[in-house]
Amino acid sequence: MNQIFSAIPSVLLATLVASVQGACCYWLFRKSESKWTPLPYGFVLLGLMYAAGAGYLGLVIAALAIYMAPALLGGWFHRRSGGISKQWSEAVLIVTLATGLSNISALVISAFWATNPSGRAVNEPALWSYLVGSYLYPPLTPLGLWLWQSSRVRPGIDEAFEHGLQ
Repeated sequence: MNQIFSAIPSVLLATLVASVQGACCYWLFRKSESKWTPLPYGFVLLGLMYAAGAGYLGLVIAALAIYMAPALLGGWFHRRSGGISKQWSEAVLIVTLATGLSNISALVISAFWATNPSGRAVNEPALWSYLVGSYLYPPLTPLGLWLWQSSRVRPGIDEAFEHGLQ
């Protein structure tokens, strides 16, 4: 029982790090999208061309399918929160790329985190919460942004409803 309570702070910290990492990856692609609109198609096309040349096309397509599962909902909230994407497919690809970048960086970090100095694998709850968070938080970032935008009072629009129509 004591091990459960001692793991809670590290799990919370790992979840916080994963959420910040996921939000940063999403913001990177969201801001890049405003500079070059066909950004998601370009990244996917270059990635597939490289994977075909390196012989990893099946793995890359499988990874895209896995990353697109939560991005289907995240893409919808990306457009609702003010994303520049004209089509839903662009928004889904933006969130998919953010999820992929977050997960790749999490896998690199966890490769060092999961081994102790003697080279043996470590099974920590914080590591698992970090890996799951790096997969789930990039698609949840547009939802959080949309909730934040829809809950705040906009001057000139919502003030009349807040104080009563005059």
